[in-house]
Amino acid sequence: MKCRNYFILPLVAGTFSFVSCDKKSDVTQATDMDSGSTTVASDSVETVPPVNEVVKENAKEVEDEVQKTAEELAEKAKEKAEDLLKPLVEGTVEQLAQQAGFAQYVPQGASSYFGLYDGAEMVKKLRATKLGVLLEELAEEEGESLDDIAKDPDFQQFATIAGEEMFLAVGEGGPEQTTNLVELADTLNFHQYKFYVKMMEALVNGKSLFENPEDFEQDNYLLDTMKHEGILEVFEKSSMPAIYLGFKVSDHKKRAALLGQIQGWTTEILDEQDVALLTATESDRGDGFKGVTLEGGLLAEQITGDVEEMLHKRVGKELTEKYKKIIAKKNCVMMAGSFKDYIVIFMGDSKEQLKFAESPSQSILVNKDMAFAKKFADKDLLGLIYSSEDLQKASVGKSSSLGTMALGVKAGLEEAEGFGDTRVLELLLEDLADCEKAVLSMEKGARLGAVAYLEDGFKFELFGGSNVPSQDFTTGRALASMTEGDDVLFSANWVSNPVYMERLMEYTDSLGATSYHLAKQVVEMDVEDQDFRTFSSNFQMFDGMLREDLLQVWKALRVDLAEGLGSESALVVDIKGTLPTIPGIPKPLLENGTVPRISYVSTVDDRQKVGQSWDKLNVSVESILAKISQMTGKNIPMQKPFKSTNEGLTSYTFPIPSTHQNCTPAAVVSDELFFLTSSPDFSTELSKKYDKSKLADPGATMTLDFEVLQKWAQQWYDLVDKHGEEFMSESEMDDFNEEVKPQVDKLFKAMDELDHLKIHTRMEEGELRSSLHLKVK
Repeated sequence: MKCRNYFILPLVAGTFSFVSCDKKSDVTQATDMDSGSTTVASDSVETVPPVNEVVKENAKEVEDEVQKTAEELAEKAKEKAEDLLKPLVEGTVEQLAQQAGFAQYVPQGASSYFGLYDGAEMVKKLRATKLGVLLEELAEEEGESLDDIAKDPDFQQFATIAGEEMFLAVGEGGPEQTTNLVELADTLNFHQYKFYVKMMEALVNGKSLFENPEDFEQDNYLLDTMKHEGILEVFEKSSMPAIYLGFKVSDHKKRAALLGQIQGWTTEILDEQDVALLTATESDRGDGFKGVTLEGGLLAEQITGDVEEMLHKRVGKELTEKYKKIIAKKNCVMMAGSFKDYIVIFMGDSKEQLKFAESPSQSILVNKDMAFAKKFADKDLLGLIYSSEDLQKASVGKSSSLGTMALGVKAGLEEAEGFGDTRVLELLLEDLADCEKAVLSMEKGARLGAVAYLEDGFKFELFGGSNVPSQDFTTGRALASMTEGDDVLFSANWVSNPVYMERLMEYTDSLGATSYHLAKQVVEMDVEDQDFRTFSSNFQMFDGMLREDLLQVWKALRVDLAEGLGSESALVVDIKGTLPTIPGIPKPLLENGTVPRISYVSTVDDRQKVGQSWDKLNVSVESILAKISQMTGKNIPMQKPFKSTNEGLTSYTFPIPSTHQNCTPAAVVSDELFFLTSSPDFSTELSKKYDKSKLADPGATMTLDFEVLQKWAQQWYDLVDKHGEEFMSESEMDDFNEEVKPQVDKLFKAMDELDHLKIHTRMEEGELRSSLHLKVK
């Protein structure tokens, strides 16, 4: 297929105009368009041939010039395209080390790293922007000066810490200890909610929590956790992985002063401790480290007397002794010292864990999972994040939120006697935990990597971390064209994973059913409290009159509408809406003012199902309104929707005063598209862009256009400025001109630097990729 170089057309026109001038800059010409002749008036009169003859005589020159220009532009365009498509060149470990700071000293086996760079330089650049200047001016008007704040000793110390580089790294053992921590947290959560059921039972039955206080002490669930099967083994396996926390201070004097303060704190702790649990600890690593060790042996020795007797009674003597032996073997070390230009705070279970890589080639930077960062070795990094695949797999999709809580409540109900028959509720609680587990099981952890840097604004690139099961990254997007347009303020486009969404809906169903039965179980109790009785009465009225109708509403949305709609969705907001014709709005604003139009759009798989959902919703809502009318004594009729068809789209709107076709809420449907929109006109315009044969690449996108935002704000500003006297009093107009207008002018100038914010998530080479770009001009 030939490439049609349409850009040549303006070049031809420009060349034609240039040649037609015949190089006579001091000549006045009058052209007769009918005859094609030209009359020339000058001090030296000469006859100029008709234009068509000039063109013929210069045709060869025009053709050669155009061809030459076209070839030059084509070559430049090719070079530019190649430059844009050129992949990031992977740098060396040594090059990356120059940007990655302390990461080059973190041992290769470390499981995670987080670094922030050049905080002070970043602040300088932000203050130099128009927006930064404006914010400073506004702060000064309020009596705050950033220059004065910068002179404050506390702020200067903070700037010393955060100004150059900050970091956090976790050494070897991070994944294993994360697994232990998740299991311990879930078990503790389970017993905490089981304990709450016991407390609630006592309150419901009128028992005093102080009658047998040891039964209701807050540490009871901690003791129950200690007895939980398998937790002793988890506790024995648990230890503190090596953790490095610190910052860079290039100035030797400032670094020494800060380090002295931190190390002095450990000395104070040793001097002030009432019970000897801490001992002084030192290491000759780097320039020397000092700190304290929490000695497990000393801690185990303190478990005597009343404490030991209580544990024997509540946990058991044998189990208590096992825990004491394990505690005696565990230590926790915290030291602070300096290494190179860095102050490093180290934590671990022994000082032998404190290690530094001797060279970048022995550091975390050579880890194969860190290869992504080498592609940005030539960038001035603001941030670097890394978490190993093992660490991500140990955390992503593993920690329960409602599941362990539900199982804890279930266990509490099984032992309780004061709530009546709770067998149905117990089954629902177990189902809730199973549904949550089904959702979490779809999320798979993967190596996480990310970089942040300045380039045409701010960029953040994410690699991996999770498979994001809620999204389908394999199916092309048919609605992407709807998100494009000169006046689109905000847009988003994505394809949902139907398997995940179904599991999420099952989880939602289970949560709703469990909440309902829990409330129903509670209101049937005989509690001597007026607020409780009011709640019970209202709930029973709702249950008797509205439950079935609301359940049908949910089924219409959950089943029929969900089955009728496709997996792809988009959200589009533009600024071409018009105001509702509400009485009292000034005429200039009605005629010229614009408002955002919002449309949510989804593809349609089965239009009949969508129609069925509407029919069921209509029946249920009519029933609900009739019952509310009965309860209130006021007739609240169901409004009849207006139905209209235009260009294959059927719109359903309700009669709302002062609205019109470009400004009224509507549901719009066709055989292929479904809209929930604030403007039926908008849905019609968007549908014309739809072409299911033209698919955008799989992924998800989000765009916020600051230029469109400013354009819209400028329209309203100009309207008020031009017509304000027609609807504002003289004093209001004076305030606008003297106070509002100068500030708005400054804001517009500051906002002029912002272009757009875009986020693009997709799969590349089997790995999740997400790019964020806050573009500035």
